[in-house]
Amino acid sequence: MLDSPLFSLCILSIIFATSSSAAAAGAKTRHFKWEVEYMHWSPDGLESVVMGINGQFPGPTIRARAGDTVHVELTNKLHTEGVVIHWHGIRQIGTPWADGTASISQCAINPGETFVYRFKVDRAGTYFYHGHYGMQRSAGLYGSLIVDVAEGEKEPFHYDGSSTFCSVIGGTRAPMNKRLTSPLTPCAGLASHR
Repeated sequence: MLDSPLFSLCILSIIFATSSSAAAAGAKTRHFKWEVEYMHWSPDGLESVVMGINGQFPGPTIRARAGDTVHVELTNKLHTEGVVIHWHGIRQIGTPWADGTASISQCAINPGETFVYRFKVDRAGTYFYHGHYGMQRSAGLYGSLIVDVAEGEKEPFHYDGSSTFCSVIGGTRAPMNKRLTSPLTPCAGLASHR
């Protein structure tokens, strides 16, 4: 009986179920409710139209632990275009529709519509999310996604301390809704494109 494949399968199933439930015991579902909209902002000292989330530019930071489920209810308040969010570096295992690639893994979220992104974060790290439709990333539709180690796990790296960093995506200044007729010149400084 102890040599039977069925007995071995039962033992393996019990071990797997026990380890899975222990890891999932500390996992939580992190809920976020977002409204994506146009905003007047001065990221480089000159007022322009940008895209923000809940009145924030860049968008809010998502913080979770490895093993958690992230639940983002996104409402598109843009008047003229669809929106999708890509979770850069997050593995979409079993949730390919949450990858945020328009016309590939999901349809764009049309103006006035709501879509729920729900996925599990399984690896600790610093990631970011961004708009993945047209030029939305360069219009400011992005933010941080920080996944801490799972509850009870040891941090694998030593840090000197916490720090804040700012990321500028782009480096050129042009209206986000106009077709370019000439090449852009990269910014040499904040006041170079008045």
